Amino acid sequence: MNRTVPFKFIHCADLHLATPFEGVFDKVPPQIGTALREATFQAFEKVIQAAVEHQVDFVVVAGDVYDGVRHSTRAQIRFAEALEILDSREIKSVIAHGNHDPLEAWYAQYRLPASVHRFGDQAVECVPIMKDGQTIANIYGISHGKYNVEENLAKHFTTVEPAVFSVGVLHCNVGNLNDDRYAPCTLEDLRTAGIDYWALGHVHTRKILQDKRPCVIYPGNTQGVSIREIGPRGCCLVAVDEHRNVVSTFIDTDIIRWEKREVSINEMTELHDVMMALRKYKEEVRGQAEGRGTILRVGLIGRGPLDSVLRGTSKVMPLSLEEDLMAQLRLNEEKRSDFVWLESLQVQTRPAIDIEVRRTTPDFVGDFLRRSAEMRESLAGLGPSEQREALQKVISGFLAKRQEFNKISFMLEQMTADDLMGLLEEAETLGLNLLVEGEET
Repeated sequence: MNRTVPFKFIHCADLHLATPFEGVFDKVPPQIGTALREATFQAFEKVIQAAVEHQVDFVVVAGDVYDGVRHSTRAQIRFAEALEILDSREIKSVIAHGNHDPLEAWYAQYRLPASVHRFGDQAVECVPIMKDGQTIANIYGISHGKYNVEENLAKHFTTVEPAVFSVGVLHCNVGNLNDDRYAPCTLEDLRTAGIDYWALGHVHTRKILQDKRPCVIYPGNTQGVSIREIGPRGCCLVAVDEHRNVVSTFIDTDIIRWEKREVSINEMTELHDVMMALRKYKEEVRGQAEGRGTILRVGLIGRGPLDSVLRGTSKVMPLSLEEDLMAQLRLNEEKRSDFVWLESLQVQTRPAIDIEVRRTTPDFVGDFLRRSAEMRESLAGLGPSEQREALQKVISGFLAKRQEFNKISFMLEQMTADDLMGLLEEAETLGLNLLVEGEET
């Protein structure tokens, strides 16, 4: 295989510039509203900064530059101005259009720099990238011409110069990852096209479908746009060495992060305990966000006496308790750049259970609890080593048919009798919860 000149590029997708953040934008203070309004633009600016800082040779945008077919003039201007920064550094950019920004929707297009190439929708095009007088990469791509493309576009790809490293740019749904019909294809379609690196778009969560020859990667979106898109978002910095080996490094670019947390009330007896736990989780989220603002959803789970208090069924607590808790947790957050804004507090708790009463009940739950008690009583008279051996035998009997049993059996051998008894108690609690939840639904 011919040696290639080493090079680097940025692979990003799903910018969704000017996303309206529906359902959240109109429920936050003006300061946080401004941060949301700017988030998608600033995230793309961080992509551009990464390209400049890492001195890449080109930038790939794999579709959905805008959030909808009626993209605003403001979004067009901000996008063009960002690409002008690349142009001023002699960094080429290539764009494949997706289902949110199909070619037919790019009317009244603000002029893009001459170094930008937008793929058409009639056939796969090839864009050569030059460095030191030779072609270091051929970039192949095709765009969505209309909103609802259901054709397998991957089948149109083929390389014209196998000796040159090839990048395929496509906005598509591989293996029905997104449960939709936009440009569907299979991983096998991509493997057999002769492409070295597939720069994909459409799936908003980062996924490495294959890590070498060909690399098949979804970088995810550059900025999360809803509570369904939790955790870091960004782009990929891709380095290709002289032997055409590929190293892809994730760079986070999100300005505002979305997170979910669950807080259990199992050991709590006072509302103060709930508030302290919520504040603790809020500060943990703030620390993990590395200076970003965060939109946080919290679910209260578990069983305990506070269930009636939290659900507003207690006669001694106000019905506005949930709103009161949220108001306290939101207090002064809009004044911080690293805000943690509580999007919602979802009460999913259950009433406390009197296990001893349920154990005497003549039903399936009672049978389960009585069998558990009998097992515990049979172990009570044994010494530690005998108890350990008996517990290992019981637990192994339940798990022997599982695929991961070899790994589990090794872990069981390392456990003490107390460890194993703890497992038994956890299993009783989990089983009880599942059975009772089945009764309650």
